[in-house]
Amino acid sequence: MTQQKYSIVAATLLALGLAISGCSSESELQQAQAEVEKAKAELDAANEALARKAEEEQAEQAAAEAEAAKQQELSEVQAAKEELKAAQAELKAERQKAAARPAPSQSSSAQAQSQPAEPAPNKVCYDCGEITAITPVTAKGSSSGAGAVAGAVTGVVIGNQIGSGRGKDIARIIGGLGGAAAGYEAEKRIRSKTYYDVSVSMEAGGTRTVSVDTADGLTVGQQVRVDGQNIYVQ
Repeated sequence: MTQQKYSIVAATLLALGLAISGCSSESELQQAQAEVEKAKAELDAANEALARKAEEEQAEQAAAEAEAAKQQELSEVQAAKEELKAAQAELKAERQKAAARPAPSQSSSAQAQSQPAEPAPNKVCYDCGEITAITPVTAKGSSSGAGAVAGAVTGVVIGNQIGSGRGKDIARIIGGLGGAAAGYEAEKRIRSKTYYDVSVSMEAGGTRTVSVDTADGLTVGQQVRVDGQNIYVQ
């Protein structure tokens, strides 16, 4: 909303500058020049505030992303510790059971040797899983102000064709403001970006969601390996 206001102020300044050429008296010319100076001062202040705000938002976003990555890493480490602890407890219980069993007789040993050995259990892959969902997400783009300025110029040109005298000046200003707002929204739509949230049901349990720029080559039910924010098809 703040950036839209700054873009409209810039467009108003442009519209007022174009409207000066249509002033018919000295008093109207002085009044229009005063309005241009005032709008220019507001635009300079708005640009400085916008630059400061953009720097603050960028720093906050970087800090938030770093904190989120740290929390995710801590969660993964904690989950690995819990899994290791459970495996150690299971191994200890198996050893205790084995120690409590009586020693097999010679006939039992021979019979056991004649039977085929049971296959070893499959090793769990903690980074492997199956894709359960692929969700496209569209993020609105930001406006640089170029769309608002282009829209303002177009609006002034159209307003110049309406009425005469003071009415034409008003039509120019209104056309500039309307064109600036329309150009601002059009630029945001053009700059929008689509990415994909891929949900993976992990082999070791739980679900992980990874955001990727393209879902080409990925389908639901596919076996994949997750490495941070990257997905590899197995």
